[in-house]
Amino acid sequence: MSRRATIFLLLSLAIGAFYARFIMAPQLEDPRGHELQRLQAEIDRLSLDSAADHVQINQLTAANRKLVERVVRYEIATSSLRRQSDSLIEEYRRLHVALQGESEGKKTMTRVPPPEDVAGSIKSVGQDRLITIDVGSDSGLNKGNTLDVYRLKPSLTFLGVIRILEVRPAQAVGKLVLRTGEIEVGDYVINDIVNLVK
Repeated sequence: MSRRATIFLLLSLAIGAFYARFIMAPQLEDPRGHELQRLQAEIDRLSLDSAADHVQINQLTAANRKLVERVVRYEIATSSLRRQSDSLIEEYRRLHVALQGESEGKKTMTRVPPPEDVAGSIKSVGQDRLITIDVGSDSGLNKGNTLDVYRLKPSLTFLGVIRILEVRPAQAVGKLVLRTGEIEVGDYVINDIVNLVK
């Protein structure tokens, strides 16, 4: 190896040692580097917490939206029930007035409700005022019981009263003893108006 090459090699080693000793070592030992790493780790943790909070906020917002929708539905249902209640009151007034008058030529009409709650519908209407309904003794209906006749649409309407003449397990035949409106197949028969609006 020539003298110039030897000198060049020694200078290169000296420069490398100087760089390692005075440039790299201070950076590695600098406490500010550790502090920067710690701060970066804290920033990363806060970012994760912020993302989790954002997810929770979105979930709470969605839950709140559902609650608002439920409140609106309940308000609509309450309004509908209020209208039905007003309609029921009006129908009871009409019934009271009708019962004060004559009942198909009779001066008085005795009501005999069944011992149990009964609700059904009309299957057929005969020319002789005989009406067949789809409830019978299995539902607690007995001969001589009276049931009210109602129609639900377009609005709740009281149509009259039938008295049961013949009872079978799943159907019965009654005679119309009070009529305040035209009775049709599909109209409802009940002993208590509450059963109709449950």
